[in-house]
Amino acid sequence: SAFAKAQQVQQNDTLPIISLEKAVEVSKENYPLLKTKQLEIQRQTVLKGTAYDFGNTQVFTGGEEISDDQGIYTIVGVGQQNINLFGIAAKKRLQKQRIALAETALDLSELQVEQEVKKAWSKAYQQRQKFELYRELDSIYTQFEKAIQLNFEVEAISRLEYSSATNQALQIRNKLQQAESDYVITLQKLNLWLVSDTFYSVPKTLDENEVSILGINTDLNKHPEFQLSQKRISEAEANYDAARSDLMPNFNLQGGLQKVNGNSGFYSYQAGISIPLFSGTQRSQAKAAKIDSEIAKANADFTQRQLQSAYQQTIQAYQKWEASWQFYKEKALPLAEEQRKGALLAYKEGAVDYAAFTQIIRDAIQTEMDALDALDNYLKSVFELQYYKQ
Repeated sequence: SAFAKAQQVQQNDTLPIISLEKAVEVSKENYPLLKTKQLEIQRQTVLKGTAYDFGNTQVFTGGEEISDDQGIYTIVGVGQQNINLFGIAAKKRLQKQRIALAETALDLSELQVEQEVKKAWSKAYQQRQKFELYRELDSIYTQFEKAIQLNFEVEAISRLEYSSATNQALQIRNKLQQAESDYVITLQKLNLWLVSDTFYSVPKTLDENEVSILGINTDLNKHPEFQLSQKRISEAEANYDAARSDLMPNFNLQGGLQKVNGNSGFYSYQAGISIPLFSGTQRSQAKAAKIDSEIAKANADFTQRQLQSAYQQTIQAYQKWEASWQFYKEKALPLAEEQRKGALLAYKEGAVDYAAFTQIIRDAIQTEMDALDALDNYLKSVFELQYYKQ
C-alpha cells in the first residue's frame, strides 16, 4: 500500500523532500540498530556491579559433643564463602573495557548507517534524474508524433517511417513507466533507513556542498573501525587478567552465637582461604583468554592493513570519477541537452529528416545516461571517502 501511495503521490510531485544531510540525521535518530547499540552500552554499564563478587551468605545452626543437654550449641551462625577480593580490580577493568568497546561499536554502526543512507539517497536521486529525463523525452516524442502524423497525412513520409517513429514514441513511454517504478522502488529503500511515518522523496537538484571533499589525507588510526579492533585487544587483555584473578585465593568468614552446657553468651568465628590448587577449569580458561588476546592483535593488524588498502583504492576511484563527472557536467551534458531540445524544432522546420532526428535523440540520451552513471559512481566514491575521513 505504501508503494501504491508513493506512485500516486509522486505523479503530482507532492511528496515532501528530504536533503541528504537531513536523511542522515533522521536515520541516526530512528534506525533500530543504533538503538540496540545504545542499549548495549547501558547493559555493559549495569554489569559493572558484577566486579564485586562477595560470594554466598550462609545462615546455619548446629551442635557439638551433645549429651544430656550438655555440649556446644550454635544458636545461629552466619558465614560468607568465596569472597573474591583479588578479582575486583581486574573485573572492574574488564567491564570498563567492555563499555568502551560498546561505545566504539556504536560509533562504527552510526558511520555505517550513514554510509548506507547516503548510498540509498544517491540511488534515489539518480533514478529521479532518469525519471525526469524520460518525462522530458516523452513530451518531445509526443510532439514528434503529432508532426509525424501530419507529415504522413500529407504523404511527406512513408508508412514505414511513420510506423518506426510511432514505435519509438511507444518505447520512450514504456521506459518512462519503468523509470517511474524504479524511482519509487529506490524511494522505498531510502525510507526504510529513515524509519519515519512520513514518506520522503529526494530533490531534483544536487547540493554540491553536501558531497564536497575537503582534502585527502586522513589519520586512519582514529577511524572507528580501527579503534574497535584496538578496543577488542584491550578487552581481551582485561579478560585474561580477570581469568587469572580466578586462580587467586578466595576468603571465607564465619561467626556464630553459641550456648555451652546451658550457658549462653559465647561466640565463635572462623576465617580461612580457598586456593584452587587443582582447578584445571580456571587454568584452561586463563590460557584460552591469553590466546584470545593474541587473536585480537592479529585481527587488529589485518584491519589496519585492510583499511589502508581500501582507503588508497577509494582515493583513486574518487579522482577517476570526479574527473569523469566534471567532464560530463561541464562539456558533454550541456551539448546533449541542446541536442535534445533542438532536435524537434529542427525536424519541424525541415532542417533535419526523420533519420537525423532519431540519431540526434539517441546520441543525446546515451550521453545523458552515461552522465548519470558517472554521477552515480562519483557520489559513491565521495561517500566512500567521507567514510574514511574521521
